[in-house]
Amino acid sequence: STTLFSLKKELKRYRLKSGSQIKFVSENFAFIFLIVKWSFPTRGTREDFMYGGTFQEAIGSVLAVAQLFGVMPVRGIKEKNPSKLKFNKCSIRFFLCIFYIIGTFWIMFLDIYWIAKTKLEFGKLITLTFDVTGFLSLICFLDLARKWPHLMRQWYKVEKFLPKLKYQLDKQKMAYRIRMMSLI
Repeated sequence: STTLFSLKKELKRYRLKSGSQIKFVSENFAFIFLIVKWSFPTRGTREDFMYGGTFQEAIGSVLAVAQLFGVMPVRGIKEKNPSKLKFNKCSIRFFLCIFYIIGTFWIMFLDIYWIAKTKLEFGKLITLTFDVTGFLSLICFLDLARKWPHLMRQWYKVEKFLPKLKYQLDKQKMAYRIRMMSLI
């Protein structure tokens, strides 16, 4: 009965649509809690919306956009604490990054073949230069992603010794500047 009571108490944290009811048949049906947990959003607390002013929080949205383009396959980039960052070679993000690297390499190879078969012109070298830099950039970002969790943990230790900002607006300035610079 304590399990049933704790499940009912936990369910009160979730907002249900009006008229929806959950009936507990037995304690053995604890999976009902899992269904409800994934079906309804949790209620946010004040701490969820408070900004800590860390570099990890500031750069998180930029890294989320980078992951859309197959760069920085790191899990946990939107977390407030960098201890949850993880680079995993067996993730979909990693395979997407490898797919982009292979695709860019193939395009670079076709450019070299095209230049070798035809007459060397300046316009063809521009295309080759663009593709080579894209390929090398993806390789460098993959290496950075491998080192990113350790780097952010070290930087988090350094941030603890920096002076603390008092107001939320001051804490959000760095994130705003990083977003604007990356947008520009």
